[in-house]
Amino acid sequence: MNANRGTRLGVLLATVLAGAVVTACAAGTTAEQADKADTASGGSVAEAPAPAPAARDAALERTTIKRSVIATGSLGLAARKPDDVRRRALAVVEALGGGVDKEQATSDDEGRVEEVLLTLRVPADSFEKALDQLAALGTLEHREQSATDVTTQVIDLDAKVKAQRATVESFQRLLARARTIGEVISIEDQLTSRRGELDSLVQQQKYLADQTSMSTVEVQVHRVRHEDTDQAGGFAGGFGDGWRALGRTVVVLGVVLGAVLPFALVLALVGVLYLSVRRLRARGRSAA
Repeated sequence: MNANRGTRLGVLLATVLAGAVVTACAAGTTAEQADKADTASGGSVAEAPAPAPAARDAALERTTIKRSVIATGSLGLAARKPDDVRRRALAVVEALGGGVDKEQATSDDEGRVEEVLLTLRVPADSFEKALDQLAALGTLEHREQSATDVTTQVIDLDAKVKAQRATVESFQRLLARARTIGEVISIEDQLTSRRGELDSLVQQQKYLADQTSMSTVEVQVHRVRHEDTDQAGGFAGGFGDGWRALGRTVVVLGVVLGAVLPFALVLALVGVLYLSVRRLRARGRSAA
């Protein structure tokens, strides 16, 4: 009797696992065909063999595939008031339906913001628009963007999740039909393992969905001082440049004078003492 039950349990488990393998293989074929869709050349329909049902289903699914792309970008800006740029950048992102993932600011000793680092998330279909609007908030120093097509990974992962869910449901049905403690324990072990694998796949699926639906933009804004941005031309520009040069020269001379003055005072004191001694000696000789 125990041998028959063990045999029956083994057959049931083998059936469930075989079904899962078949489903996963069919799903893998779908992902592979989707990956080749962009590179395959057109051929004669008459020469192609009649597609099998699974191939027909895959072809129908492929015709409705939406490309899944992870888009990222980075901007480097210069501005007199980085904190103002930060506020305007947040307003731009919020208007597009996005948000802030992370932000960081550094300030000088006087409390003025020197640099702002922002990690922003925007809807994928507004990615280019967001980059253009953010780049206009300051003096653009660099702009980079990249796109990674993950369509194959998304299809493959979706298929694995579907197959794993089917396997979990099959084990749940087996558990409901179990008659002995041994069968219950064996099936529960398998069910726990399959659920863990399913949870892992679902988390990967959610991550890809988030990355493809929301694009990431890194924005770095550093403060530029007034003299760095004042590029007036003509007489006014030349006069301003000359005045600033004179000011810097005065500052340098002041520094040099401050450094030399202590030594000059010491040398002057030594000179006064030397002259006093010579005069005293000269008077002594005259008196003699």
